[in-house]
Amino acid sequence: MMTRFHVATSLSALARTPTTILIVSFLMVQGHCNVSHIHPSVADEGEAPENHRPTMHVTSVRGQAGFAIVSEVTNIGEFVALVTVDDPDSEENGITSCQLDNYHFSLMKLDDNSYKIVTARRLDRENMPSYNVIIACRDGGSPSLSTSMTLNIEVADENDNAPVFTQAAYFFNVGEHERIGTEVGRVSARDNDIGDNARLTYGMEIDDDGDLFTIDRITGDIYTSRVLETEVHSQLTFRVVAYDRGSNPLTGTTTVVVK
Repeated sequence: MMTRFHVATSLSALARTPTTILIVSFLMVQGHCNVSHIHPSVADEGEAPENHRPTMHVTSVRGQAGFAIVSEVTNIGEFVALVTVDDPDSEENGITSCQLDNYHFSLMKLDDNSYKIVTARRLDRENMPSYNVIIACRDGGSPSLSTSMTLNIEVADENDNAPVFTQAAYFFNVGEHERIGTEVGRVSARDNDIGDNARLTYGMEIDDDGDLFTIDRITGDIYTSRVLETEVHSQLTFRVVAYDRGSNPLTGTTTVVVK
């Protein structure tokens, strides 16, 4: 059986196909050239289109590409997302490496084609509610080709901030013999969390003076619940409490002085 082949004389014919190298041994017998051995091998020379750009996929627990959520009380080293990278080229052209640009997170290599993004520092939603992290992967070809993707990481709120009143103490005045239900003043607190963790209600610590007043649980407005007499009550002091609505409610307190 005889196999025939031809040699391409045009470089353009080779530029767009994998380069095939033929190692041919010739034996000269009485002026005739006989082919003794042919050793074909195929090498990826990294020329277009064989030097493919790497492709990347980033998947979070939520299964939504390009988006992840992590709790602000997550421990360092907690999983955020999975990065898989693929390059169909061979040899150095198919070897990839990846990195990201945000020091709050890091890449941990799982195998040649996959990494996991983990937290590298403590997160605080009140200081930084979200991060745009750029992941870049490149191959080892010459020239090296790269691809990148932006992962939006949202920091989920946890009830880690207690309500804080705008003043450590409030001082109000109310006239003697004012009718029941007279408005005395308003207290106000804030909470740096969001959602229910930041929604506040107000209450009063029950003591002798606190029995003389009521408070609107939503607005923080304080009203008299009895007629006040200066001969009996020249100065009244009580404490108001603000509660958030988190699953594990936190509280803050302030002092109210009424003269």
